[in-house]
Amino acid sequence: MESMKTLPSALLPRLGVDPLSEAFDAQSVGGAMGDRSPAPPEAGPASYSRLWERPPKRPLSAYANVPFCPSFCPFCGFFKVAHDPETEERYVTALLKEAAAEGALAERAGLEVDALFVGGGTPAVLAADTLERLVRGLAKALPLAEGAELTLEGRCSVLDGEKLEAVWRSGVTRLSLGVQSFDTAVRNRAGRMDPREAVESRVREALAGAGGAVAADLIYGLPGQTPEIFSDDLRTAAALGVSGVSAYLLKPLPWRPGTGGSWPPSPAPLKVLARYFGAADGILRGLGFERVSRSHWSRDPRDRSRYNELVMGGRDLIGLGAGAGGHVAGTAYSNTRDIALYVKSVADGGKPLSMAKPPRDGYQILDGASLAVVKGLVGNELLESPAWSGPEVRRLLSLWREAGLATAEAEGLKLTLAGVFWQSSLEAGIRAALSLGTGGAQPSGEAAGATHPS
Repeated sequence: MESMKTLPSALLPRLGVDPLSEAFDAQSVGGAMGDRSPAPPEAGPASYSRLWERPPKRPLSAYANVPFCPSFCPFCGFFKVAHDPETEERYVTALLKEAAAEGALAERAGLEVDALFVGGGTPAVLAADTLERLVRGLAKALPLAEGAELTLEGRCSVLDGEKLEAVWRSGVTRLSLGVQSFDTAVRNRAGRMDPREAVESRVREALAGAGGAVAADLIYGLPGQTPEIFSDDLRTAAALGVSGVSAYLLKPLPWRPGTGGSWPPSPAPLKVLARYFGAADGILRGLGFERVSRSHWSRDPRDRSRYNELVMGGRDLIGLGAGAGGHVAGTAYSNTRDIALYVKSVADGGKPLSMAKPPRDGYQILDGASLAVVKGLVGNELLESPAWSGPEVRRLLSLWREAGLATAEAEGLKLTLAGVFWQSSLEAGIRAALSLGTGGAQPSGEAAGATHPS
């Protein structure tokens, strides 16, 4: 008789240690994008529209990628290209055409877009009138729900007063400012050359004319950063009056020539970064903020970071622009990163895909688990379902409790602060445990460094 398959040890938490800093050696790669089967040859642009014939999930979000950047930061792993003013008009025209086609598909499926994020790169590098045309055009092309969140990512060094006026005039409801750190020396090491005074001034300027929420994005684990510097970053953002603060763990990336800054040979240990996360939660809660996700704290009802919530757990996402990724009816896809090919493909009426991965067997169960972990609560309806009755699932959940990563509550299993920090590892673990009973591919024991979202 075949022996029962068990989970790799990398997906099991340590016992008898500090759960926040030592539960795992590394944050595992998990989630709906991490365990797809290889894409078959036919999974390409020609078959894309047929995906919408299957009922997509609600609610729906959209991401529009503007990959242009004035300089490349060594901490950023997102797709980007050097800004070329002559290319931006052609690119924005193509992006709006792609959005119109996607919007028509969503409308035919009876769906509305609850959150739209315009990021990159940095869309703030566009000329003010082009930026306004882009945002207004996207809002018109996509079937936005009433009260939908419309977030624009902005880099402080290029988001001048004229562009800020265009941002609020265009209908943006939430501006996400890429501060990373207020400390001048830390900023310089990370390739951001504008000093503290200039960044603080830009945040004040954004808040002074705000037609919506203004959030500050910070990173912990940057070279030269100390706990004292990071604490000051958090308190400075709060004192300036921002609606919300995002604090992302530094994504370990190899230093690349041309990115600027000075980069250490290895990132800070995870146990150190975990303490930064704990400090962020304590400081921001003490200043009147509420943690609304793993990486975002808010004190303004207009700032719920809705997009980042909706893209988790295998929910459907419309990906627009070169290098953008999306997810529809269980299939994950990416657009080409070749700008010229992207513009030509859209002009010819196609979806400019470079990759499409169909779902594995039982993906609905796995994505439901991801969503529960992202929300921080595995509800009783899941715990009592047949899919969650397998021995490895039960063993894993018991270990979460014993390790201090989750507690049993009346409504289900609730993640602790430590569990929230190790969210990606918990997500990878529960998907792997459930996959043992869904007929899907067997889990991998590989783990990778933690990443942070856009």
